[in-house]
Amino acid sequence: MTNQPQEKETINFLIGKGYKDKFGDNYIKLNDHKFEEVKYDRDFLKANSGVIQQIDKAQIIDYNLLTIITPYGTTSVSDFSTGLKTVLNTLYLARKKTSESFLMSLNECGDKIVNFILRIKGIKNVSFTIERTIMLEPKIFGKFQVMVNGNEVKDTMSFMKFMMDYTEKELNSMVKS
Repeated sequence: MTNQPQEKETINFLIGKGYKDKFGDNYIKLNDHKFEEVKYDRDFLKANSGVIQQIDKAQIIDYNLLTIITPYGTTSVSDFSTGLKTVLNTLYLARKKTSESFLMSLNECGDKIVNFILRIKGIKNVSFTIERTIMLEPKIFGKFQVMVNGNEVKDTMSFMKFMMDYTEKELNSMVKS
């Protein structure tokens, strides 16, 4: 019996304006809008209470009214941080039993949340888009195959270079227009 290396899961980043059009209604640009659907799935929220606690230090105290308690007081799940909403939206879409593909914008998240999302196993139907430079943790590249516009990126510096080259091209096209 030979030990064959396990195949890495793939994380897809799609950078550029043309990709968004291909996803239509399955392009999630603003996480608040998608979360309006997600927040009413109480079983999903219960199953992800650990994630809610870890990211926002919040606990749902009333699932009927969707009330939470945080270190800052009592409020509604609608007041979760944008980062947590993005994580929950990603988990929700990744767990959907569908052949549909989704494109999730990570523009509203900081690097910490982006790296948290990228460590989630089993995200096969969600690709990500981002229009700013982010710093990916080096261990992401050891665990996953990271693809940007169909090209494999093997380390943080290569990813940063790709993002900076894209940003420069976008700026140059705006100047020429």
